[in-house]
Amino acid sequence: RLRKNVMPCLCTIECDFAHPIATGKYRQNVSFREDIKGWKAQTDRLYIWDYTTDYHNFPGIFPNFDVLQENIRFFRACGATSLFEQGDYRGRGGEFEALKSWLIAKWMWNPALPEEPLLDRFFRGFYGKAAPYVREYFDGLRRLPREDGKCVIRCFADVNSQQIVTDAYLEKA
Repeated sequence: RLRKNVMPCLCTIECDFAHPIATGKYRQNVSFREDIKGWKAQTDRLYIWDYTTDYHNFPGIFPNFDVLQENIRFFRACGATSLFEQGDYRGRGGEFEALKSWLIAKWMWNPALPEEPLLDRFFRGFYGKAAPYVREYFDGLRRLPREDGKCVIRCFADVNSQQIVTDAYLEKA
């Protein structure tokens, strides 16, 4: 049993970010779910350190947009009292870093906020007249990991080497 002044920190570093941690079949997602349940049984204070970018290639494509909200909901449902979402810490240039940071901040305050109105608001406010074109590119990115349903996205594995990005998508982009 843990003392009251101890807060375990669980890190998602080995998980697959193409699929929600709560339901992903990748072995590390399954293992993380088991870990979080085991620690939750010992304490009511859990700290989650989650990853939201490709640390091998910050400006590269890392299409994890559709798991961000679901993962935050999962962490909260598991009793996490602290959450650190680590993205592109090197500054400008990360793939949709401003969008990811903004969405994460919104969902950390209220994980029930619907995604589409947030996306519409962000794209209009951030990109102005270019919003429809950037949104089309963004929506194409979101579809990439789901095209075959088998893809795995790891935060320290270059997405380009994982063959997530198709030639057809790059040509259209």
